[in-house]
Amino acid sequence: MSDYYPDPGWPATLETFPLLAHAGEPMPEFHCLATKQEMEAYVESTEWGEIQLDGGVNLMLAVNRSHPDVGEHWNPLTDVIRPMVRDIVPARLDGIGLSKAAVDSICSDLLIIVGFSAFRDVFATYDGLGAWTDRPITWFTDLRWEVYQAGHMPCGWNGEFSLGHSARRDLVVW
Repeated sequence: MSDYYPDPGWPATLETFPLLAHAGEPMPEFHCLATKQEMEAYVESTEWGEIQLDGGVNLMLAVNRSHPDVGEHWNPLTDVIRPMVRDIVPARLDGIGLSKAAVDSICSDLLIIVGFSAFRDVFATYDGLGAWTDRPITWFTDLRWEVYQAGHMPCGWNGEFSLGHSARRDLVVW
């Protein structure tokens, strides 16, 4: 069994945060998409899938390099979190008419967000690629959670993405 657990308040948070309450509305600092169709095109793109995957993989690499014991706890932790996310989030999205890709993208983001919140105390300012940075390795995960909490959805990236050096203004939101 894992020594790392998500905060017990996460189920209530997942049930109450303003999931997509402001989707399509302007959000200062970010490139905002106005329509669900635009969002779906971004979410279904290979580029966004690769950025989500690269962000998660590089985050896990950074954690494993600085705290090798944490990696062994990830799978047991996600075994606890995945059903929580899968039970709560799709039900909240009923009636919006999102594609499976969009729902999966949201669930994947929230799984990573909740999962890595259990490791908050072990994170350093390490970019996963061997360089120390001026921001925590979780900046991309934190940025996505900030967008979700504001009632929007991260769904794309403008320009080149680098986990350690990209600018938050390049995130595309709906």
